[in-house]
Amino acid sequence: MAVSAQAIIQTDAGWDHVSYEQACGFFSEQAVHAWWERCVYPDIPFVDLAAAVGQTPEEAENNGLCIDAATARSLYPKTVDIVTARACVGEHRWIAVVALPYPAPNFTAHEQKAIQLGVALRHELAQPYRIINDNKDAVCAMQRRYSDISWRRRQQVREAHRLSLAQATRLWVDPVYFTPPPLS
Repeated sequence: MAVSAQAIIQTDAGWDHVSYEQACGFFSEQAVHAWWERCVYPDIPFVDLAAAVGQTPEEAENNGLCIDAATARSLYPKTVDIVTARACVGEHRWIAVVALPYPAPNFTAHEQKAIQLGVALRHELAQPYRIINDNKDAVCAMQRRYSDISWRRRQQVREAHRLSLAQATRLWVDPVYFTPPPLS
């Protein structure tokens, strides 16, 4: 399928659900474990922790709760939500695995990564496509660095928003997943 001259590169950042093992493949096992300790472990109810080591809550309260590595592994989640940056135009559907979902108030940085991915796609295709994103702050920041980037409502980046890892025609998993082209 050919891409028309009036094509627009849609970009968006979002979440993808992957298995714990896949997350360890995208990031290091240590990074995923650190994420688990920081973000998931504190929210596991004490009753469940006690049950995991074969104690009643009262026994765990009185004797202390000691969780070995094997027990900790059994508490790991089966799936992990990872943050991905997405860019698509025509049959080109690019995704970059960006981060583990640490609680952060600033999702704009991930949207900026999605715009950079769109800039890299535009550069590789060597076409003057407009790049759109639904985050005004990210668009404003990236307009200072790259040309022809604009804000659009969520409905207009729907294809990028719905893009999943399984649909990607190119996937980056390295932290330096692509080299943004020179400033335009």
